[in-house]
Order: sequence, then structure tokens, then C-alpha cells
Amino acid sequence: MDSAIYMVFEYLAHDLTGLLSSSAVNFDPGNSKILIAQLLEACEYLHQVGILHRDIKGNLRKPL
Repeated sequence: MDSAIYMVFEYLAHDLTGLLSSSAVNFDPGNSKILIAQLLEACEYLHQVGILHRDIKGNLRKPL
């Protein structure tokens, strides 16, 4: 039995933390709500199918 774990990620030019820390990108409260809803829905799906996730983070100190 193979005990190796393979992790495959798609390439993204920016991550959420990078976008939030950029002064060129502004999220209004509506955008923030949509992003949070998408993250929560994705976590719910992963939990339902038994997938372990890690490293979900973002710099939420930037004022909305």
C-alpha cells in the first residue's frame, strides 16, 4: 500500500491575503460577504466528502 500523499494545486497569480493587502484592490462589504460565504461553503463541502484542509488564512485586519 502506497503511503505517499500527493497534493496538487492550481496556479493562481494572487492569493486572498495578497489581494487584501494590496492598496489597488478594494472590497466593499458586499464583496467581503460573498468571499466569506464561498469560503464557508467550500469548507462545508470538503468536510462532507472527508477531505482534510489546511492553511486557510487571510489578513482580515484591512478595514472594509
